[in-house]
Amino acid sequence: MDEQYPRVLVVNGHPFTTTSATGLTLNSLFRGWPRDKLACLYTVDLPTSADVCETYWQLSVADIPLARVAYRVLGKPGTRQRRDAHAPQGSDQERKLLEMSPGSSAALEWVKRVVNKHALLHLQRYRVPESMWEAIRRFRPQILYSMLGANPIMRLVLDVRERCRVPVVPHLMDDWPTTLYGASAFRTVLRSRMKRDFDRILACSPVRLTIGSEMAQEYLRRYGGEFTPFMNAVEPEWLVPSDAPSTNRRRVRVTYVGGLHLNRWKSLREVGTALAALSGEGLDSELLVYTQTHFANEAKQLEMPGVIRVMRALPPSEVPAVLRDSDILLHVESFDTDARTYARYSVSTKIPECMGAGRPILAYGPGELASVRYVVDSGAGVAVGTRDERVLAACLRELIRSAAVRQRLGSRGFEVASTRHHASRQREEFRGILGHVAFPALQGRRDDRAR
Repeated sequence: MDEQYPRVLVVNGHPFTTTSATGLTLNSLFRGWPRDKLACLYTVDLPTSADVCETYWQLSVADIPLARVAYRVLGKPGTRQRRDAHAPQGSDQERKLLEMSPGSSAALEWVKRVVNKHALLHLQRYRVPESMWEAIRRFRPQILYSMLGANPIMRLVLDVRERCRVPVVPHLMDDWPTTLYGASAFRTVLRSRMKRDFDRILACSPVRLTIGSEMAQEYLRRYGGEFTPFMNAVEPEWLVPSDAPSTNRRRVRVTYVGGLHLNRWKSLREVGTALAALSGEGLDSELLVYTQTHFANEAKQLEMPGVIRVMRALPPSEVPAVLRDSDILLHVESFDTDARTYARYSVSTKIPECMGAGRPILAYGPGELASVRYVVDSGAGVAVGTRDERVLAACLRELIRSAAVRQRLGSRGFEVASTRHHASRQREEFRGILGHVAFPALQGRRDDRAR
């Protein structure tokens, strides 16, 4: 019933969108929420989706005072996609904030690089127009939900919270508190502000959410309080048992759906090299990589005729069919030191979808990462946790040769997706947590009746 749903204001870098993993996670968690009880204040210039949320307010880097001064000197913001746009030292919000248009002089280019590298804009906060404050006031939020990240985003959450006087529910996706601003010459002051604002947010957060159980355990150890894991959910219509892929194919099909950032493309190429070597043993296979167009430079590094084919980006509605039409599903992580620190406690949003397809998962990446461990611990697949050509080849060899092994692992993954990641159950638990935060007295009476 509608009265069980609090009025939630999502304050985030990414909005509800179908063009990013963050946006898809928001869609998954809030699907079915009453439209008049959901609104989003966001900062990254991405196309919004009206499937789940209809009310949006957007800020941009131009709403940071220092940026207006920078624009007068350096030019207006650009829309170019930088190749390092997913470097682990900052969040997606941070990197979008720092994109600047190309200038004509070497001196200006040097200044821009300094601003970008050292996150100077993050010494300030967003200035919200009074008209926007008035619209937020009329919405009357009862909870602020945010995935946090860069300092301006956290400061924005605190500013909205001060105006609205409601609790904050943060949802942590990566270990950015460890890595954020590590490469900046101003890291001492930036990280000091980050820690101060993060602590203030936790202090007004009766419940904190994480992307997985390992992150919840680690953050409980670090910060205390209550942390509850919520991973990406799998829609019920996707959880349909399917037969094994066609045996008429000459080659075993390995499929990867996802980004090539954090140097994940290097891990994909190593898998391709292993598949090429196995073809000499008569084990014919191909690797299909479905990724977004802004990874074009990385995709060029994957060119391996006869082994790797880079495919088009998939709209969410087409993902289940592509996954089910595969023999083996691939999840890769980067072996780079900074990247493995950043992603150590994260669980990829793609893993539950792969499980729901009923196909075995091969995880290739550092063995200490939560995503890699989850694949193995759940029984949905196998993992190669070290950069070892022989181990990788041996693992691929077994999966390619044995349809029975693939069937066993895929069936287990489908079972896990159905029990742990079913969207209707995940969303009901999510609604219950936010309802408990917004209506503690009402929830207490319900608990008493249940007893």
